[in-house]
Amino acid sequence: MKTPFVIFRIQLLFIIIATFNFVNGQIEIQSGSDITPEDMVEYLVGEGIVYSNVTFQGAEQSRGIFNNGQTTNLGLASGIFLTSGAGYIIPGPNNSSSAGTNNNLPGDPSLNNISYHTTYDASVLEFDIFPEFDTMKFKFVFGSEEYENGGVGLIGDIMGIFITGPDPAGGFYNDLNVALVPGTTLPINCINININNNSQYYIDNSNGLTLQYDGFTAIIGVSISVVPCAEYHIKLGVADTGDHIFDSGVFFEESSISALTIETEISPYPPGITEYMVEGHVEADVVFWLPNVDNTPLTVYFENVQGPGFAINGVDYEEIENSIIFEEGLDSVTIHITPLYDGIVEGDEFIELIIENTLGCTVRYDTLVLTILDYGEMASQMSPNLMICPEQEVDLWVNVYNGFPPYTYDWEPGNQTNDTISVSPLETTNYIVTAYDIFQESIVDSTLVTVFPGNQNAIFNFSFEAGNNPQIQQDIIGQISGDSVYLFLPLGTNTENLIASFNLSNCAEAYVDDLLQQSGATPNDFSLPVTYQVTAHNGDVKNWVVMTDEITGSKENRIGKATAFIYPNPSDGEFTIKPESFNANPIEITVRDLAGKIVYSGNCVRANHIRIDFSQQPKGVYFIQFKTGEKVWNEKLVLQ
Repeated sequence: MKTPFVIFRIQLLFIIIATFNFVNGQIEIQSGSDITPEDMVEYLVGEGIVYSNVTFQGAEQSRGIFNNGQTTNLGLASGIFLTSGAGYIIPGPNNSSSAGTNNNLPGDPSLNNISYHTTYDASVLEFDIFPEFDTMKFKFVFGSEEYENGGVGLIGDIMGIFITGPDPAGGFYNDLNVALVPGTTLPINCINININNNSQYYIDNSNGLTLQYDGFTAIIGVSISVVPCAEYHIKLGVADTGDHIFDSGVFFEESSISALTIETEISPYPPGITEYMVEGHVEADVVFWLPNVDNTPLTVYFENVQGPGFAINGVDYEEIENSIIFEEGLDSVTIHITPLYDGIVEGDEFIELIIENTLGCTVRYDTLVLTILDYGEMASQMSPNLMICPEQEVDLWVNVYNGFPPYTYDWEPGNQTNDTISVSPLETTNYIVTAYDIFQESIVDSTLVTVFPGNQNAIFNFSFEAGNNPQIQQDIIGQISGDSVYLFLPLGTNTENLIASFNLSNCAEAYVDDLLQQSGATPNDFSLPVTYQVTAHNGDVKNWVVMTDEITGSKENRIGKATAFIYPNPSDGEFTIKPESFNANPIEITVRDLAGKIVYSGNCVRANHIRIDFSQQPKGVYFIQFKTGEKVWNEKLVLQ
């Protein structure tokens, strides 16, 4: 026997250890005033069983509920416990052979009778119950700190399950203990189950990591024949024998006493797609199960709940009856639910059935909820039509909405199967994609990839935009003729720093003196003709000459300090050119039409007159180029 001082130190040590292990996720113990006796009975008997007159004898710390038992070697996952000491001692590790709490409380007469000794610190839970089966069952494990010397039980700390009520075989159970060593009439205690006696039911927990008790029994099950729906008094208890010191405890499995229930199982069809039904695509079998066939034949009625968010019987799914019939000898019935596709986006809907259960001692109502997922018509968004150069690689994509993912894809041409593909066609191609959802519903979309010819090196339009050139007041649009571009500017326009805007083929680039030109960004000096080298995708180069001229509205045109008289201008066919203010060098004169074709060329010197007859030329605009030395001037002539 340990001294009181040693016992006090052990108790303090186990308070610390129990707290540590609770935090670290071993068996979870809840006890004390937060757990009422009614809570324990509710935990023990499960839903649906009628009980009353709950009482408890013992210390609050000696009773409670446990969870997470599957992480230990107890064998039971959850339930209630009763101890002769305190619940906080239960969690491991087993680092003491003498853990215990003295509650200084009396024993119990029923436990005294089966132990043949005086008991102490009894923890006893009692209640009245109306069982629904003809057999009442309990599963439990008894453990103790009284196991010493490798599992020998020297003191008979004891537990019991006592029943009072009618015996179906006749007579009456009067405080009958049914917690016996299997196959014997011996009560469960440390002497009757240990390493020497009935050792097949004993588990040695020396140096155990998850529970404190030195030893405990295997899971023991007991059954008591009862009259269904008759009233019985149940008494569960455990107590010390011989002293108040070392703890013993008993663990009862949760929901040991069960009610007669109608079980249900939902099986979507076709299987493996979703756990829910889907409008027009996934149906469901609902199987109703009875506990046994003794209750057949039986008709079970149910109510279909209506209201916002609930599916309407016969509208949102094929109509079902409001009852099911269990034929004689059959313990299951299946109903099939077929949700209907209505093409309306309305969100998910629910079928809620309130099932009337008349199997037990009282009528109960169970609820079954099924979900119908909305099915929206498939829609898609496709990458836009593209214009590319030959062999240029681009990505095409499709986004699919609604339907029911995951989606699969089939692209033509190419037979690619992703939502995004990379293509580099050599010619204009229409790409068509067919997207399928999991139900093989499909949607078709397409996009056109236009391939420019590889030899395109044209300038499609050319202009000076006022927004890019503060020296002009309005956009100046160029006239394209052959491989030349002509732009007429207001008199006095500074042409030395103009920014041109132009359009080329997507497959071409423009350079001026090896400098890449950016439309609307690159400035150039247009006081002299500017040559744009336009390079096509295939490497072909075409030169375009851009020329500017000033609009004067008079016979005299001035470029810098040089002047030339062209008169009459406009002309009806014959006109005279008289250069002025040039140096004495010869002057080359070239006249071009809008197509860039040379229609006249010649030479003259300052103050000489040249008479030219264009009466046979088409009416329109002509450009006269004067060149002397390194200087070039352009003038405009109008034939009308």
